[in-house]
Amino acid sequence: MTITKKKVVISVSLILSILVIAVIVIAALIHMGFGKPPSNREQTDVSISTDTIVDRIISELGYSGISRVSSDNIAKYYDIDKKLISEATVYISDSADSCFEVSCFKLNDESDYSKVEYKIKNHINSQSANLQRLNPKESKMLDDTKIEYCSPYVLVVVSDNNGSAINSFRNLITGKVSS
Repeated sequence: MTITKKKVVISVSLILSILVIAVIVIAALIHMGFGKPPSNREQTDVSISTDTIVDRIISELGYSGISRVSSDNIAKYYDIDKKLISEATVYISDSADSCFEVSCFKLNDESDYSKVEYKIKNHINSQSANLQRLNPKESKMLDDTKIEYCSPYVLVVVSDNNGSAINSFRNLITGKVSS
């Protein structure tokens, strides 16, 4: 072999080696999760009770005139299969003329979110149909209901200050405030 042929063989061998190493590195990165599209729903490893979440929101925003729905009655209030959630906390207005509500559900499995969301929306739509005739202002509040998901938690807020409640929820779940 001539020196030129040896240089070509060495160059080709070097290039192939670099390509093989690059493919191995890329495969390892993909296997570890790099390159996956970001989820459109935040996830957290924080474990907080739904009681703590709702109590914090109520306290921070100064909500009053509300009462907790007993755990026995939550299933009647929301028609959500108990197998889908591990915890639930629901507070509603003391007044029959108000639709105010702050509720939080902890999912057993994040793949069940759409089922729980469907049940929440059915509940809200049912409430809205009843209120449209009786109290148009409250009906508007129901139309503006916010359902926020931050795995594994689902927050439902029916108030005149939904944005602040959602911010408080997100900050608590993502650890931006102490629990």
